[in-house]
Amino acid sequence: MNFLIVDDHPLIIEGYVHILESAYPYFSYHKAHTVDQAYAIMKRENHIDCFILDFDLPPCEVRSIWDGADLAKEIRRYFPRAKVVMVTAHDEILTVYNIHKKVFPDAYMIKKDVTAAVLVKAVECIQNEDRFYSDTVKKCMTQIAQKELMWEEHNIQILMLLAKGYKIKDIGDLLSLSGSTVQKRISLMKEAFDVLDNGGLVREAVKQNFI
Repeated sequence: MNFLIVDDHPLIIEGYVHILESAYPYFSYHKAHTVDQAYAIMKRENHIDCFILDFDLPPCEVRSIWDGADLAKEIRRYFPRAKVVMVTAHDEILTVYNIHKKVFPDAYMIKKDVTAAVLVKAVECIQNEDRFYSDTVKKCMTQIAQKELMWEEHNIQILMLLAKGYKIKDIGDLLSLSGSTVQKRISLMKEAFDVLDNGGLVREAVKQNFI
Protein backbone atom coordinates (compact mmCIF):
# COMPACT_ATOMS: atom_id res chain seq x y z
CA MET A 1 0.00 0.00 0.00
CA ASN A 2 1.00 3.58 -0.64
CA PHE A 3 0.31 5.88 2.34
CA LEU A 4 0.14 9.65 2.75
CA ILE A 5 0.18 10.80 6.39
CA VAL A 6 -0.83 14.42 7.01
CA ASP A 7 -0.26 15.98 10.44
CA ASP A 8 1.25 19.33 11.43
CA HIS A 9 3.27 17.65 14.21
CA PRO A 10 6.35 15.93 12.70
CA LEU A 11 6.85 13.78 15.81
CA ILE A 12 3.39 12.26 15.42
CA ILE A 13 4.02 11.43 11.77
CA GLU A 14 7.36 9.82 12.62
CA GLY A 15 5.64 7.77 15.32
CA TYR A 16 2.98 6.52 12.89
CA VAL A 17 5.58 5.64 10.28
CA HIS A 18 7.77 3.83 12.81
CA ILE A 19 4.80 1.73 13.99
CA LEU A 20 3.55 0.95 10.50
CA GLU A 21 7.00 0.17 9.07
CA SER A 22 7.48 -2.39 11.85
CA ALA A 23 4.24 -4.14 10.87
CA TYR A 24 4.25 -3.42 7.13
CA PRO A 25 7.87 -2.90 6.00
CA TYR A 26 7.06 -3.16 2.30
CA PHE A 27 4.53 -0.33 2.20
CA SER A 28 5.45 3.19 1.04
CA TYR A 29 4.99 6.18 3.37
CA HIS A 30 4.74 9.81 2.30
CA LYS A 31 4.62 12.66 4.83
CA ALA A 32 3.01 16.11 4.76
CA HIS A 33 2.71 18.74 7.47
CA THR A 34 0.45 21.18 5.60
CA VAL A 35 -2.41 21.04 3.11
CA ASP A 36 -0.15 22.47 0.39
CA GLN A 37 2.45 19.75 0.98
CA ALA A 38 -0.29 17.13 0.82
CA TYR A 39 -1.51 18.51 -2.51
CA ALA A 40 2.02 18.49 -3.92
CA ILE A 41 2.38 14.79 -3.07
CA MET A 42 -1.11 14.00 -4.40
CA LYS A 43 -0.19 15.69 -7.66
CA ARG A 44 3.12 13.81 -7.89
CA GLU A 45 1.83 10.36 -6.97
CA ASN A 46 -0.43 8.56 -9.41
CA HIS A 47 -1.73 6.16 -6.80
CA ILE A 48 -2.27 6.52 -3.07
CA ASP A 49 -4.06 3.71 -1.27
CA CYS A 50 -4.54 5.22 2.18
CA PHE A 51 -4.56 8.68 3.75
CA ILE A 52 -4.06 9.17 7.48
CA LEU A 53 -5.30 12.67 8.33
CA ASP A 54 -5.24 14.75 11.47
CA PHE A 55 -8.49 16.68 11.89
CA ASP A 56 -6.82 19.80 13.35
CA LEU A 57 -4.71 20.75 10.35
CA PRO A 58 -3.70 24.39 9.83
CA PRO A 59 -6.28 25.93 7.46
CA CYS A 60 -5.47 26.62 3.83
CA GLU A 61 -7.59 29.63 2.87
CA VAL A 62 -6.55 29.60 -0.79
CA ARG A 63 -7.99 26.09 -1.22
CA SER A 64 -10.91 26.69 1.18
CA ILE A 65 -9.76 23.83 3.36
CA TRP A 66 -10.19 24.56 7.05
CA ASP A 67 -9.47 21.19 8.63
CA GLY A 68 -8.72 17.54 7.93
CA ALA A 69 -12.39 16.79 7.21
CA ASP A 70 -12.37 19.30 4.35
CA LEU A 71 -9.17 17.74 3.01
CA ALA A 72 -10.76 14.29 3.23
CA LYS A 73 -13.66 15.45 1.05
CA GLU A 74 -11.20 16.71 -1.57
CA ILE A 75 -9.25 13.45 -1.41
CA ARG A 76 -12.40 11.50 -2.18
CA ARG A 77 -12.75 13.54 -5.38
CA TYR A 78 -9.26 12.74 -6.65
CA PHE A 79 -8.72 9.31 -5.10
CA PRO A 80 -12.23 7.83 -4.83
CA ARG A 81 -10.98 4.32 -4.11
CA ALA A 82 -8.47 5.34 -1.44
CA LYS A 83 -9.05 4.61 2.24
CA VAL A 84 -9.33 7.57 4.61
CA VAL A 85 -8.24 7.32 8.24
CA MET A 86 -9.26 10.29 10.43
CA VAL A 87 -7.50 11.01 13.72
CA THR A 88 -8.56 13.75 16.13
CA ALA A 89 -7.82 14.89 19.66
CA HIS A 90 -11.46 15.95 20.06
CA ASP A 91 -13.70 13.65 22.05
CA GLU A 92 -16.79 15.88 22.32
CA ILE A 93 -19.75 13.83 21.13
CA LEU A 94 -21.11 16.32 18.59
CA THR A 95 -17.67 17.04 17.14
CA VAL A 96 -16.98 13.32 16.79
CA TYR A 97 -20.38 12.81 15.17
CA ASN A 98 -19.95 15.75 12.79
CA ILE A 99 -16.64 14.38 11.51
CA HIS A 100 -18.26 10.96 11.06
CA LYS A 101 -21.17 12.50 9.16
CA LYS A 102 -18.99 14.73 6.99
CA VAL A 103 -16.29 12.20 6.09
CA PHE A 104 -17.63 8.72 6.93
CA PRO A 105 -14.01 7.57 7.26
CA ASP A 106 -12.82 4.02 6.71
CA ALA A 107 -11.05 4.24 10.07
CA TYR A 108 -11.65 6.85 12.76
CA MET A 109 -9.65 7.21 15.96
CA ILE A 110 -9.40 9.58 18.91
CA LYS A 111 -5.73 10.33 19.60
CA LYS A 112 -5.92 9.17 23.21
CA ASP A 113 -7.02 5.74 21.88
CA VAL A 114 -4.14 5.40 19.43
CA THR A 115 -1.55 2.82 20.42
CA ALA A 116 0.73 0.80 18.16
CA ALA A 117 -1.70 -2.11 18.34
CA VAL A 118 -4.72 0.08 17.56
CA LEU A 119 -3.04 1.73 14.56
CA VAL A 120 -1.95 -1.62 13.11
CA LYS A 121 -5.44 -3.03 13.73
CA ALA A 122 -7.02 -0.09 11.90
CA VAL A 123 -4.84 -0.67 8.83
CA GLU A 124 -5.52 -4.41 8.98
CA CYS A 125 -9.27 -3.74 9.01
CA ILE A 126 -9.28 -1.36 6.07
CA GLN A 127 -7.16 -3.79 4.06
CA ASN A 128 -9.92 -6.35 4.64
CA GLU A 129 -12.58 -3.81 3.59
CA ASP A 130 -13.81 -3.49 7.18
CA ARG A 131 -14.48 -0.21 8.96
CA PHE A 132 -12.55 0.54 12.16
CA TYR A 133 -13.68 2.99 14.85
CA SER A 134 -11.70 3.29 18.08
CA ASP A 135 -13.35 2.73 21.47
CA THR A 136 -14.01 6.42 22.23
CA VAL A 137 -15.50 7.01 18.78
CA LYS A 138 -17.82 4.03 19.23
CA LYS A 139 -18.82 5.29 22.68
CA CYS A 140 -19.64 8.75 21.28
CA MET A 141 -21.72 7.24 18.46
CA THR A 142 -23.64 5.12 20.97
CA GLN A 143 -24.32 8.12 23.21
CA ILE A 144 -25.63 10.29 20.39
CA ALA A 145 -27.82 7.42 19.20
CA GLN A 146 -29.42 7.38 22.64
CA LYS A 147 -30.51 10.99 22.10
CA GLU A 148 -32.22 10.66 18.72
CA LEU A 149 -32.88 14.41 18.55
CA MET A 150 -29.15 15.04 18.29
CA TRP A 151 -28.94 13.28 14.94
CA GLU A 152 -30.72 16.29 13.41
CA GLU A 153 -28.38 18.92 12.00
CA HIS A 154 -30.47 21.91 13.09
CA ASN A 155 -30.60 20.67 16.68
CA ILE A 156 -26.82 20.29 16.72
CA GLN A 157 -26.38 23.80 15.35
CA ILE A 158 -28.90 25.30 17.79
CA LEU A 159 -27.18 23.68 20.76
CA MET A 160 -23.76 24.86 19.60
CA LEU A 161 -25.02 28.43 19.16
CA LEU A 162 -26.80 28.41 22.52
CA ALA A 163 -23.53 27.36 24.14
CA LYS A 164 -21.84 30.37 22.49
CA GLY A 165 -24.41 32.72 24.03
CA TYR A 166 -26.58 33.48 20.99
CA LYS A 167 -30.19 34.55 21.58
CA ILE A 168 -33.10 32.63 20.07
CA LYS A 169 -33.86 35.36 17.51
CA ASP A 170 -30.21 35.46 16.40
CA ILE A 171 -30.12 31.66 16.12
CA GLY A 172 -33.26 31.75 13.98
CA ASP A 173 -31.74 34.39 11.70
CA LEU A 174 -28.47 32.46 11.32
CA LEU A 175 -30.23 29.16 10.54
CA SER A 176 -33.13 30.65 8.54
CA LEU A 177 -35.63 29.31 11.06
CA SER A 178 -38.51 31.07 12.80
CA GLY A 179 -38.12 31.92 16.46
CA SER A 180 -40.98 29.56 17.33
CA THR A 181 -39.28 26.69 15.49
CA VAL A 182 -36.02 27.30 17.34
CA GLN A 183 -37.90 27.46 20.65
CA LYS A 184 -39.76 24.22 19.89
CA ARG A 185 -36.52 22.41 19.10
CA ILE A 186 -34.92 23.75 22.28
CA SER A 187 -37.94 22.55 24.30
CA LEU A 188 -37.60 19.05 22.86
CA MET A 189 -33.89 19.00 23.68
CA LYS A 190 -34.56 20.19 27.23
CA GLU A 191 -37.00 17.31 27.61
CA ALA A 192 -34.42 14.85 26.22
CA PHE A 193 -31.74 16.11 28.61
CA ASP A 194 -34.25 16.39 31.49
CA VAL A 195 -33.58 20.08 32.27
CA LEU A 196 -35.87 23.08 32.76
CA ASP A 197 -34.08 26.03 31.15
CA ASN A 198 -31.68 26.91 28.34
CA GLY A 199 -28.74 27.37 30.69
CA GLY A 200 -29.41 23.95 32.16
CA LEU A 201 -29.53 22.47 28.67
CA VAL A 202 -26.07 23.86 27.84
CA ARG A 203 -24.64 22.77 31.19
CA GLU A 204 -26.02 19.25 30.85
CA ALA A 205 -24.80 18.98 27.25
CA VAL A 206 -21.32 19.96 28.45
CA LYS A 207 -21.54 17.57 31.41
CA GLN A 208 -22.50 14.68 29.12
CA ASN A 209 -19.66 15.67 26.74
CA PHE A 210 -21.94 16.54 23.81
CA ILE A 211 -20.21 19.90 23.40
